[in-house]
Amino acid sequence: MLAFPLSVPAAFAEEEVQNLLSAQGYTRIHQEETRGESRLLEVVQDRFRVLNVEESRLSDALGMALQRGKGRVSVFVQPEPELPTEASEAESARQTSLAQTVWRFSEGLHCAPCNLDYSRPLPSHFSFNSPLGACETCRGFGRVIGIDWGLVIPDETRSLAEGCVKPWQTPSFLSCQKDLLRFAKKRGIATDIAYANLPEEHKNWVVDGDPHFDGNWEGGTFYGVNRFFEWLEGRSYKMHVRVLLSKYRAYTPCETCNGTRLKADSMLWRLSGYTFHDLMLLPIQDVQRYFSSLQLPGALRTASDLVLQEIQARLRFLVEVGLGYLNLDRQSRTLSGGEVQRINLTTALGSSLVNTLFVLDEPSIGLHPRDIDRIAQAMLRLRQAGNTLVVVEHDPQLMQLADRIVDIGPGCSVPAEKRVFGNHKKVSAKKPGCEKTTVVSTTTTTVLPMVHQIKNHRVQQGHSNHHRKYLYRQQSMCHCHAQFLLC
Repeated sequence: MLAFPLSVPAAFAEEEVQNLLSAQGYTRIHQEETRGESRLLEVVQDRFRVLNVEESRLSDALGMALQRGKGRVSVFVQPEPELPTEASEAESARQTSLAQTVWRFSEGLHCAPCNLDYSRPLPSHFSFNSPLGACETCRGFGRVIGIDWGLVIPDETRSLAEGCVKPWQTPSFLSCQKDLLRFAKKRGIATDIAYANLPEEHKNWVVDGDPHFDGNWEGGTFYGVNRFFEWLEGRSYKMHVRVLLSKYRAYTPCETCNGTRLKADSMLWRLSGYTFHDLMLLPIQDVQRYFSSLQLPGALRTASDLVLQEIQARLRFLVEVGLGYLNLDRQSRTLSGGEVQRINLTTALGSSLVNTLFVLDEPSIGLHPRDIDRIAQAMLRLRQAGNTLVVVEHDPQLMQLADRIVDIGPGCSVPAEKRVFGNHKKVSAKKPGCEKTTVVSTTTTTVLPMVHQIKNHRVQQGHSNHHRKYLYRQQSMCHCHAQFLLC
């Protein structure tokens, strides 16, 4: 028997529902179920034997049932109307079980047996920076601020009588300590043994209080430490209460998303057995191997070919500059300055920019000497793409690759008030009094004053000092006519 589910408001009378169905040619209702404020009817679309039914009749009935049921259909498998007289008890039981079998099917992202709907995936569903994908509890941070029980009960070797609950040992809340001992004695909980040795049930009683607590703080049930802090939260408009709460608060992993920062629906999607967060926890070099070996079906492979190529290119750049040990879930505030600049390098490589000026400040910081060549190759690729790089660097390996070098500061290639730049390919020397290796040009060397005077420029009255400094800087830069192919 083929049927489709139909939801009807409970306010509709049964006769009214029958008339509406009869007008559309449906006269049989197989079963009815009440769900909240509505009724779910299983309306019969057609009845037939599978072995004898025509294919056109089956397809028409199935299509109409899916249309009327909004993409959902139910198949009720029924036994033969007459059973053989010599059928055994086991066969009778099997037929009875078969009569109760229901197969449910649905179109779209819906689990028919569980009756669960899933939203169609969007890129924003996998971003914790989007309200569509971020966990509603932690707002996409992965952590929530709450009570740190390691601060509330810092020494579990103390007993309840010795004051293991630290906030209740102050004169302001000494009455709570008395309530704890009084109710513990009444409940038969030991107060003279270490808190760590108490049964788990007794520990939960201390933290959560009596499960039958009626809100009466002076009554005959214990409120617990949790309700004590909830009571304080209601008075957080007072400064001293906020100060007290801050002493026992800490960031803890979000229990809703378990630190993934995404909604539960986003974590249901997997690619070759890995969720989005699983890939973020892997080192970048492992993620690169994963995408290199990823095999997708033909049509899906064709549709995602450009995306996969871009992902593999970005991961390859990160590994080439020596960042393969990082994972994608690493917070940017925990990265060193060199790591941040190398990530910016890979961003520039991946964006395929041309005719762009890049200014880098010691990108080799934190990099092992054997890996200097990796970042050098990345910088050379940027230059070969038609870009200009200005790099502040002290590493000799990178300095040797530069097309032009500028020495600035006391003790460099010329006196302190001078600036030198030029081709360095012929001579490399260390000047007296200079702590770094300097490379000085022997040809086409230009000496510029360290401080340039502003000539033929008048500052109008009424301009601020900040504006004057800006004009000064701008005029100073106009005196420097130098081309840096790679610094």
